[in-house]
Amino acid sequence: MSPSSLSQGRLESVWEVLDQVAGSGNITDTSLVSRQAGVQFTPDLGSGELNIDALQSKFSDATIVALEEDRLRIEWPS
Repeated sequence: MSPSSLSQGRLESVWEVLDQVAGSGNITDTSLVSRQAGVQFTPDLGSGELNIDALQSKFSDATIVALEEDRLRIEWPS
């Protein structure tokens, strides 16, 4: 999940990075959960796993927080 306050360009960057890390074409859904919760990207990983280190290396200015076993939040500094 990403903050809803991100610009369109930044949201597109998030999509591109997730597409690279999760595998091209594996993002199955994107939705605004709420202004507080942010934008949710849903990848279909099949039996694979998301490489968190690769994701963090692409967003060096962000913090990745595990919300649940299958849910992450990417937080950017204000």
